[in-house]
Amino acid sequence: MPGYEQLNNVDFRSLDAAIEDWRQTKGDLDALAAEAAQGLLSKIEASQWRGENATVSREFIIRAGSEFEYAYQQAQAVFTILTDFRAVLAAHQRSLQELAQEARQQGLYVQANGTVIEQPDGPYSDLGLEQSGPLLGPGTSSRQADIDHFAARIQAVLAEAATQDETTARALRENIGEEREHFAPVTAESLFDGERAQGIADAQEYLDLIESEAYNTQEGIDRLNELAAAQSHNEHFATYLATGLGAEGTLEFWADVLDGPESGEVSDVYRESVLQLRENLGVTFGTASESHRDGMDAWRNDMIALGSERIGTGAAMNPYGFQIMSDLMMHGNYNKDWLVDYGAGLVNAEQEMAFDTAQFWANAAPVEEYRRVIGDEYRADPFTGFMRALGNNPDAATAFLLTEDPQDYAEYIVTVRETPRTDGGAVHEETGQALFAAATGINPHDPAALYVEHTADHDAARDRVLALGSALGNDFPPEFRDPMAKILVNHGGAVIDTTGSQLAEKPLSHRDLSVVATQISRDPGSYGILNEGINYFLVESFHDTETASGSPLAPEDTLARAGQTVGFLEQARNDALYGEMAQEESDAAWNARWQYHAFGSVANFIPELGDIVQRGVDVYTQAWLDDELARIEGEYSEERYVVTESRVNQLGSLANAWYEVNSKWADEETDYRTESGRANKIGEAALLGRDTK
Repeated sequence: MPGYEQLNNVDFRSLDAAIEDWRQTKGDLDALAAEAAQGLLSKIEASQWRGENATVSREFIIRAGSEFEYAYQQAQAVFTILTDFRAVLAAHQRSLQELAQEARQQGLYVQANGTVIEQPDGPYSDLGLEQSGPLLGPGTSSRQADIDHFAARIQAVLAEAATQDETTARALRENIGEEREHFAPVTAESLFDGERAQGIADAQEYLDLIESEAYNTQEGIDRLNELAAAQSHNEHFATYLATGLGAEGTLEFWADVLDGPESGEVSDVYRESVLQLRENLGVTFGTASESHRDGMDAWRNDMIALGSERIGTGAAMNPYGFQIMSDLMMHGNYNKDWLVDYGAGLVNAEQEMAFDTAQFWANAAPVEEYRRVIGDEYRADPFTGFMRALGNNPDAATAFLLTEDPQDYAEYIVTVRETPRTDGGAVHEETGQALFAAATGINPHDPAALYVEHTADHDAARDRVLALGSALGNDFPPEFRDPMAKILVNHGGAVIDTTGSQLAEKPLSHRDLSVVATQISRDPGSYGILNEGINYFLVESFHDTETASGSPLAPEDTLARAGQTVGFLEQARNDALYGEMAQEESDAAWNARWQYHAFGSVANFIPELGDIVQRGVDVYTQAWLDDELARIEGEYSEERYVVTESRVNQLGSLANAWYEVNSKWADEETDYRTESGRANKIGEAALLGRDTK
């Protein structure tokens, strides 16, 4: 794979010279081919030359004319392939340069070798953080989430460039390689043709390796991984492999791999290779699922039909098809419509069982045997892999969540299903991530994912998620807290218009929001995500002149909205620790000194982050953190809780931010022209927000 420095600084002069040479060559050969075909042959016909010598000569001249034509076609193909490659290479280079510029706008710096760091003199450098105040707990990089985000996007560009590089090399070898017969018709006229030829050839080798059970050896499994890693996004490779195996063959192959090698010995190296194979195959079959080439409709339909069937001999301990396919679906991006159908089939199959679902899946397959091969990564509950697949395809997650006919599948999974603990908390973790994907349009598993503009379906999914979460009450799984907090931050505008408005019509259900916010606040980490993220929106909201629904806002309304939102969130925390929904686990979690490293941890799921960061919102977030530290050290209790005292720094900091935007108006108003007056107003609003939660 090309390195960052190599691609970012690629010099196109040599490639441009080669393209120009081939442009000239194809022109020359075109003229020669025309002369050979039209000149020599026409002269033979005109000469009335007859006899044995004439026949042989005519065949030679015709063949020579054809070879000139083939030479021209080869030159034309090489010219086209190089031109295509030049275009995609330049596009990848521009992508790297744009990423570096975007990173700089967000206080980060991409070094010459592609490593992403904080800008030495940026707002998140050691100096910048020292000037804005200490973080809670020992200091570490507060921008690691952002750094990982940009690093992942850079790696994605480099990986795509590597794929195009290999495809180009294959296409050129198809036409002018040493093993290629010269002066023959071209087999790859463009990069697309090279990709097709390479994909089919590698898929056939893959099928041959499976047929020989090469995956039982380290050498064989390494070759399978090598092929799939290079071709997993190649539709030709993926569909040829999927249709060559068929749905049943796909399931039997993976079940056989999970049974382990015939020797019975599983080394650490072999285990890692199998895990890598699962990832490569998951991505490959995800690519295949998106295709409508011949045979893929049957593969998709058969895969669902086989979900309720035991794979292999039909023995009692043989796994069901849903278990095997869902395990592969821990990786890859699968077709939206097929995922919805797959989920419906899975729910229907489980509902038809005459067994306790909490134990069924654990007893339906040799779980311990499979985990001997790939460790705890094996997921016996097929809903785990399915929910993971929904998270990887946010459009599918949204569609599945909003499906209510012939039944409400999401309600069954979230609030009705007796979730087995076969995979520990994994199924709840993946379900929470799928709910996040449905409501935001963002893949939570992709560190390179960017904020997605909301559609009406995203808003509808958000409302469904809140309703489902609220219905759980104290059965709200801990694994839901972080993704739910991120959903509320992603829809921060709707949150502050709900919590900070006295209007009868609110964007969100006030009750559902109240219950979910309380559940989120049981955990210090998810509580931190929610409050940090809403801080961004509060600072940004002072520039608003109307609510999300279009109702006009006066300057004093925006200050009151911020205060009421702070009061609402503070009451949610208090209810989590001391209210009706409090639990010992919540209190225990908060008894330990809380360490939360803020600033930018919500980077990829809120809009306009760069603009907000440049306004110094970290200062306002630090004020909230300072209040939290003071509260913990002061051992606040339910009896001593007063929002205007526990949030004095945050409220004062927000009032100052509001004044920066509305100073001209405030200076003309008696109650707002002084700092203490503004503090009183936002404090009154905070008390109101607390009382209306």
